[in-house]
Amino acid sequence: MKANDRTSDAELIQAYQEGSPYAFNRLLQRYQTPLFTYLLRWVRDRAIAEDLFQETFLRVIRALPDYREQDKFGSWLFGIAHRLCLDHFRRQKACRGIWQPASADEGQQGVPEPADRTPSPQEIAERHEFSLLLDLALEKMPAPAREVFLLRQHSDLPFREIAALLERPLNTVLGQMRQAVEHLRQTMEKHYA
Repeated sequence: MKANDRTSDAELIQAYQEGSPYAFNRLLQRYQTPLFTYLLRWVRDRAIAEDLFQETFLRVIRALPDYREQDKFGSWLFGIAHRLCLDHFRRQKACRGIWQPASADEGQQGVPEPADRTPSPQEIAERHEFSLLLDLALEKMPAPAREVFLLRQHSDLPFREIAALLERPLNTVLGQMRQAVEHLRQTMEKHYA
């Protein structure tokens, strides 16, 4: 099976179940950047994010032969990653570690630059400043709002799926997203005013 960008996740999963290793590689390519970025923003440690990323895909590989699509694959995948993050913090008893800002070089690692142009030194400095400011804003954001914001930003899941994943009412999730956006707006206004 030749997969292209229009090949659905369900078609790739079916091809994988029928023996095509290419199909799994395509799923991995499709989700690796948003999933890794989500994990890195959540745990704030590159090594831990890499471990959680690998564990997420190990669990996916184990479950895919028997996988029957009930929800979207992306929801299922980010649900696995989210639960692994929660388990990590429970094991470490380090919920306060979530709030520690990422080191300056971790902000955008794992997110590839577009191949067609190299950013100018000014653009690099501005991105770095923005990343640090975003880390500070996330650090001070209430945890439930941060959780919703990170899932929405990095998974592109619809709010209904985020609500189901977090086992919260849809209106609560929408309110938490509104709270997160307002918090970010106020932080940016203070900095750039």
